[in-house]
Amino acid sequence: MDPTTKYEYTSEASGYHANYMRNSKAIGVLWGVFTICFAIINAVVFIQPQWIGDTPESRGTGYFGLWQSCRQSIQDGQELVCHGRLDDFGSIISQHLK
Repeated sequence: MDPTTKYEYTSEASGYHANYMRNSKAIGVLWGVFTICFAIINAVVFIQPQWIGDTPESRGTGYFGLWQSCRQSIQDGQELVCHGRLDDFGSIISQHLK
């Protein structure tokens, strides 16, 4: 056995098999990490009623999320008036998100 090579394979197929097994473990770990990140993002989106805020350049002050939107009250300008409920998807403003 040549000391510079790590393994000596009896056939070319066994070399491909070893390479495939090593790569499949790495892909499995990456798949698990991405799945956990995706689950965290989904939980944040559903728990937070609104998560896209306004900017200084926007016309009106308010927040928009997946299932609730809030705008400042016209009367006092301090209170947020929110519309939408998580248990009633009919209250979602956009037809595309229903």
